[in-house]
Amino acid sequence: RLISGAMLGVFGKRKKPLTLATNVVTIGIRGTAVYTRAYPDRTYACTCYGETRIQSVIAQEQFEDIQSKHHDAPRWILNGKQGANNILPAPMFDHDDMELAVIEALCGRTPPFATPSNSYGGPRRPY
Repeated sequence: RLISGAMLGVFGKRKKPLTLATNVVTIGIRGTAVYTRAYPDRTYACTCYGETRIQSVIAQEQFEDIQSKHHDAPRWILNGKQGANNILPAPMFDHDDMELAVIEALCGRTPPFATPSNSYGGPRRPY
């Protein structure tokens, strides 16, 4: 359960889906990477790769099954009213592929997409 803040996690394939919940959404995780940020009135969820089911807590009839190869379907899930569309497209933000590569490496795996070997664009010390 994510009450506030953000979480980036990678999860291996499993027979029974793992569930991540905030105050506005339940996310069924089926072998994937997910970035989630909980706000008081909404949740941001990016299925970075793999499969998830995103379901509104307020309007449980609203859900979306997502199959993502590479940040294909980030979503805002709103704490809206019954009958309103509470699952909306969102931009991808606040996390990146290098973070996913590091977490996967800690699990002894590699992400299912190519990561650039030199993606850091900030200033460097001269040698």
